[in-house]
Amino acid sequence: MFSRPNPGETYGIHCSRLAMIAAELVKQLKEIFQKEAIPQEPHHSSEYFLAPSILQLSINWQTQTADEIECLVNASNPKYDGAITSIKQQEIRILEVAPLAFMRGRTLKNSFAILDEAQNADFRQLMLFITRMGKNSKVLICGDVSQYDISRDKVALPKFIEMMKGIKGMGIHTFGDSDIVRNKILIEITERYEKWKTTNKINW
Repeated sequence: MFSRPNPGETYGIHCSRLAMIAAELVKQLKEIFQKEAIPQEPHHSSEYFLAPSILQLSINWQTQTADEIECLVNASNPKYDGAITSIKQQEIRILEVAPLAFMRGRTLKNSFAILDEAQNADFRQLMLFITRMGKNSKVLICGDVSQYDISRDKVALPKFIEMMKGIKGMGIHTFGDSDIVRNKILIEITERYEKWKTTNKINW
């Protein structure tokens, strides 16, 4: 509803006039609804609120983007107990995907939390993540220190790994060329890349 103020009309008078117009409109609508019944088609609620199938709740790592996976995971929890995937033919449920910045103040209990792309985190962010670990929880920090997107002097993962060595209950694993699961030509490419860095004394 829109009405321009009349000439010489104050704000208060204008609002009062609009209120009177609105009251009259409500009265007219009420009379219309009382005279004419609005036809409704019979339906079953299950036809409109079908539960998602197992396939719809499953993550497709080959075709779905990171944003699509994040939306699927967060939409599947808590009502459907998370999005479905598998590790070594064992079904697991991923309950949440969240930016590292949203971790402050949280405690992750009975959880398995993964921090990916950790080479792009500084020391404070790495400590923020690992100190979220609560009772009956484990954390996994993954990163490739040769593929960082931040300033080199802020890459904290190598020093963080050194600092954590020797702590009981903590393990460190370094992947090699044999672990490459993409195109096998990458094995030779990475070997030549490492030789090039050594020859040119480049420490990335």
